[in-house]
Amino acid sequence: AALRAPALDDELAETLTHPFHSYPARVHPATARVLDVGCSAGLITDEISRHASLVVGTDVDADALRIAAARGGRASFVVASGARLPFADRSFDAVVCNHVYEHVDDPYALVAEIHRVLRDGGACYFAAGHTLQLVEPHHRLPLLSLLPRSLADRLLCLTGRAERYEERFLPPWRLRALFAPFAAASLVSPAMLRDPIRYEFRSIAALPRPLRQA
Repeated sequence: AALRAPALDDELAETLTHPFHSYPARVHPATARVLDVGCSAGLITDEISRHASLVVGTDVDADALRIAAARGGRASFVVASGARLPFADRSFDAVVCNHVYEHVDDPYALVAEIHRVLRDGGACYFAAGHTLQLVEPHHRLPLLSLLPRSLADRLLCLTGRAERYEERFLPPWRLRALFAPFAAASLVSPAMLRDPIRYEFRSIAALPRPLRQA
């Protein structure tokens, strides 16, 4: 069966390109070389390519990359694992890794590779869930990522969502250790909740301020 990619929500697209403008001293969009790790069908990659000089998307899913390439955009696509990127050291000015680490066997190897291919002074946008998230993002079940693996498998089977729970989230207190190779790491979520307009999250901006600051 032919695979089709869903449309990329405009708000999500704007949010994912915002980091270019958040680090003006490090990454200049007009001349930036950007790598999108775990890009799947390349919807985010295509959006980034509207702002950057050179954009490459990688994924282990060759079928998804064929869909991405068939759209004929400016981005290039390469079948590759995030833990073994086929690029030279310091090849990119910025790397996007959007909800990928929970799908790989070794998230530390993934982040080490991202660090390796970034130039000195480059920036990485790394979006990540964790075990304490209220609703698991892939299967849309509450507290799924907090359950022991055997119970999570059973719940997915009972609900008909999947046979096994394959995703591997880390607890939030272990996430910062992923970024040990980097000179600095900033958690954007609190700042985004305080000022959602700056980060292009219009739907969150519409929420009452006390709810956003809870």
